[in-house]
Amino acid sequence: MKLLKKQPLHDKLHKVKRILVIGDPGSGKNYLGERLASHFKILFKDMDDFIWKRRFNISRLKPERKKLLSTVVKKDSWLLAGVPASWMQSAVVSAQAIIILKESLFIEAI
Repeated sequence: MKLLKKQPLHDKLHKVKRILVIGDPGSGKNYLGERLASHFKILFKDMDDFIWKRRFNISRLKPERKKLLSTVVKKDSWLLAGVPASWMQSAVVSAQAIIILKESLFIEAI
C-alpha cells in the first residue's frame, strides 16, 4: 500500500467507508479489495459469498442474494468485490467509491 499512499487517490479513499470493486473474473478484484479493506480497517466481502451456498457448487436465488447483500450494505463501512450483476444494485447505490478493474491480472503458466 506504500505506492497508493504516494497517490492523491489515497487521500480520497481514506475518507470513503463504502467501496465497491468490480471487474472481470481474474482481474484482481479480491486481491485489491482484501488489501484495501485491511489497510483501511473495513469489512471485506467477496460477492461470490452471496452467490454460493457452497462455493461453486450450490447457488442461491437472486432474492436470497439481495437479502444477504442488504445486511452488509446497511453497515457504515464495507468493501465489496465482484463481477457486476443486476442483483448488486443496492451496493452500487450505497457505494461512496466504485473501482473498476478492466484487465485481467492472470498470467498463464506453461
